Amino acid sequence: MSDVLVRMDDVTRYHAIGSDLVFALKSVTCSVRAQEHVIVMGASGSGKSTLLAQMAALDQPNFGSVTWPSFPAKALLRPQFVSVSFQSPSLLPSLTVQQNVQVPLLVLDQQDIEKCAISALERLGVGHLCQRLPDEISGGQAQRVALARAMVTKPALLLADEPTGQLDQATGQSVVGELITWADETKCTLVVATHDGQVARKFKTRWRLSFGVLQSEEAL
Repeated sequence: MSDVLVRMDDVTRYHAIGSDLVFALKSVTCSVRAQEHVIVMGASGSGKSTLLAQMAALDQPNFGSVTWPSFPAKALLRPQFVSVSFQSPSLLPSLTVQQNVQVPLLVLDQQDIEKCAISALERLGVGHLCQRLPDEISGGQAQRVALARAMVTKPALLLADEPTGQLDQATGQSVVGELITWADETKCTLVVATHDGQVARKFKTRWRLSFGVLQSEEAL
């Protein structure tokens, strides 16, 4: 079995706005291997979110291909194979924080879902918020809850879009450090999109996107 979890070959993604084409990705070719930790850097609008959406099979390219050599059928990608933490937390408003984190575990029909959810929340410093509703917590707290929801199934590949975007510098550094430690423990592969250089320095493999072009890829 290949150790490549996701491969993008000459992927182009554009959107038609009137008579114009706006390119989010331009002929991107890259691959992510098992247990690799990749940071994707770039300014707002550079294509980071689109790149992660392609890797998660949430969007389709106009040209090129995205494949998952190590996984079964694409329909089985989530949530035990690929999990996503979105830039917007997207918590279900009628569910408590704990219930939100339990949702993917219910999908998988796992046992001890309450214990697993609480453990994931405590790991990111928001365990005390278990019984609150999403509109009763701050944006930064909601972002950590969303990340806990992505981590709770211990997926093979976790894609995180600006996971520290609403956090102060110190909290953001702590959360990313905990995410990396957790990934090492669970042998999870990480692809994290950020515009924060402080976050980027914690990763060995760094990619940079600019106007949809993958400019460089370096392994340090």
